[in-house]
Amino acid sequence: MPYVCLRVVTVILDSLLTPLVYHILKTSKANSVSAILPALLIATDPTFIVQSRIYSGDSLSILLSLVGLYSALNFYRLNSPNCGATRWVLALSITIALSLSMKYSAVFTTLLSFSVILSKFWQNLADASYTKLMLWRQAALIILLPTLLPLLVYAGCWTVHVSTLHNAATISSKSTLGTLSSAVELTELNIAPRPVTNGSLITLKHLHGRSCWLHSYDLMYPKRYPDGRGSSHQQQVTCYPFVDQNNRWIVLKHFTGVSGEDTADNLAIKHGDIVSLLHEQTGRLLNSHLVAAPMTSTKQEVSCYVNHNVSMDIQPGWMIDIDDRSEDTDDWLGRVSEIKLIHVNTSAALSTTSKQLPGYGAGQYELIADSFMFHENTLWVADEVLPPSRAHSSQISGLSNITLLYCLEKIYILHKRIFVSVYDYSEDHEYSSSPLHWVTGHSTLLYWMHPVDNAQIYMLPNVLVWNISAFSLLILLAVQIVSNIRVRRGITPCHLSDTTTALEKHVAIGVGGYSLNLFPYFFTSQSPLLYNYLPALVFAYITFGYLVNHVTQSVQSSRWARILFYMILLQVVCTSFIFTLWISPLIYGSIDTSQLVLINRLQHLFGWRFSLNQN
Repeated sequence: MPYVCLRVVTVILDSLLTPLVYHILKTSKANSVSAILPALLIATDPTFIVQSRIYSGDSLSILLSLVGLYSALNFYRLNSPNCGATRWVLALSITIALSLSMKYSAVFTTLLSFSVILSKFWQNLADASYTKLMLWRQAALIILLPTLLPLLVYAGCWTVHVSTLHNAATISSKSTLGTLSSAVELTELNIAPRPVTNGSLITLKHLHGRSCWLHSYDLMYPKRYPDGRGSSHQQQVTCYPFVDQNNRWIVLKHFTGVSGEDTADNLAIKHGDIVSLLHEQTGRLLNSHLVAAPMTSTKQEVSCYVNHNVSMDIQPGWMIDIDDRSEDTDDWLGRVSEIKLIHVNTSAALSTTSKQLPGYGAGQYELIADSFMFHENTLWVADEVLPPSRAHSSQISGLSNITLLYCLEKIYILHKRIFVSVYDYSEDHEYSSSPLHWVTGHSTLLYWMHPVDNAQIYMLPNVLVWNISAFSLLILLAVQIVSNIRVRRGITPCHLSDTTTALEKHVAIGVGGYSLNLFPYFFTSQSPLLYNYLPALVFAYITFGYLVNHVTQSVQSSRWARILFYMILLQVVCTSFIFTLWISPLIYGSIDTSQLVLINRLQHLFGWRFSLNQN
């Protein structure tokens, strides 16, 4: 099954995170104990276990950005000018390109990697073994390669996206990809609203409440609904909450037949005109009749007409009622005019309900014709409008081919939507939280819940280890400040200067990486979700390893102090493992938690928020 294969990929990527953290610590000259400890903590952390079971781009983005950091640290270790520098800078450039193509938040770890290679170059400026030509060559290498290669790879990824995935379906209207998909539509390219004309290809978006589009596909309503009522057994029409090719309809104006009437294409549709909507993919007309709707028996069914030879005539006429028309024009304008589609034969308006169709309708939202039309559920807007000359070719060539834009112009439009557009979200997500709650372990995130028995999968923090790791950041920073003061005052002996330098590097990597990946979330307009903390959490564990490294060096002279310290570390690892086992029902969703025992204990201990079915 494809989704199983995708989850296997995520599991493999997360499992590689453990040895990668170990090698990052070893590369930055930490001892074996301090390198193994963070790797074990990540392997037993419930948040990373849950993340490994959910297919997303976060796992790959974190892994690639850390591979980039590992490459930068290996470049920093080079003690003489040799060809190894090109190899590590090239690896850094490739991982930067791939990680930023996966997720923009990888830029924070990328900045840290850049600072590592730039600091090494700054050291090389004082190295007499480097000639001027070598320095110029290395400067070009570390500036041009990590800049140009990521740009080329990034542009290549987007070129593939806009040229081959323009008809991708099942994209959420509120997700980033849903926004991008709608951004490619031709209507985004027009500053002025485009009028809907006879022969135009349009998509109709429900204007208020739930975002969805008028949609149909080549499946019929069942002959009898689950409650025993009969149906028309005609083609299903629904309101679909995703961008899809099956959302497209061709507008056909009804003409009166009066002599001299203009019947040409490109004739603007006006308020009061009667039209038919022809479904582009199936070639059937939008229809309604005095048959009860599938879920709301007091409303009319809406279908695409299929002639079953049962004396049920086609009734495809819909009058355009522009609700917000101006005094200047009666034209129906795409993306501007709020319209009602009133069925000519029954005087009922096209509308939708919040009810989802059962199995035969794949959970899509019910579409109805409502005789009471004076409410906002009957309002629609033409979200996409193609002129008649292009509408007929769209089925063959696809949207990206019938536009006159080149790929770079499309990419520009997509990024304008990403970085410039303002999205209106009325409220935060139920599980959104302050980044400060991440640090203290007071935030959770629900990934899945069984619809009946309350079995569920949560991303839950390992509170003790998270707090220890966060506290180690402050301790390591304080140790470095005290160490710098001692060096400044001449108290630290000369033979310990290497230790002080290593401490500065560890603080820069651990505390710097943590700060870069955490602090930007304090300035976001919307409260983010817990999984955004994972990159910073990795650096918290790395910092904990650096702190352990410096403490072990300090207690080497005392056998009992060394034994006591190792026992404390063993206790931390065991506690992490036992805690993960304890909450494993909420990690794997493996048992029925309706008894509320585990949830009640966790709520009492940590004040975590959980969701429960009311069955």
